[in-house]
Amino acid sequence: MSKYLEVIGKKSAVDIMDNIRSKMPMEVTLIRDNSKVITSVDSIEVGDIVEVKRGERVGVDGVLLSSSGLFDESSLSGESIPIEKEVGDKLYSGTLNVGEVVRFKVISDYANSTVSNIANLLEDALNSKPNIENRTNELSKYFPISILILAILSFVCWFIFTSDFERSLIGQYL
Repeated sequence: MSKYLEVIGKKSAVDIMDNIRSKMPMEVTLIRDNSKVITSVDSIEVGDIVEVKRGERVGVDGVLLSSSGLFDESSLSGESIPIEKEVGDKLYSGTLNVGEVVRFKVISDYANSTVSNIANLLEDALNSKPNIENRTNELSKYFPISILILAILSFVCWFIFTSDFERSLIGQYL
């Protein structure tokens, strides 16, 4: 039963991780020399200027440069009401732009972005076992043999005490 629950828990965590990664944009609109270039999120560097249109997700963390924007951060915080961001406010990767077109300055690359860190932490948690589980597994290796040894010792003690095989086997003295 416990293995079944563990498998269900891991499957759920993997589904969540896949869901997070599938919602992340693979391409962003980079502003270079006042021209727009569609590029991979992996090629974005700290200090680049990125444009996010209405309905697009923020690909990397940054600081808002344009006037203001409205962002749905429910994928990170669970808050269902969009948050209004002003110039200088931090934008987190994975959030959805529900307002007008905005531009922001990148403050971390994709590998170090908020959503990438969350996905990496979740993956690490899936691949590692807690100390208590490791200790329990170690202890369970010796449990059956220790019970068997105790049973044999109990039989031998009763047999020495009673000199009667049946009473020793049952473990009772009448």
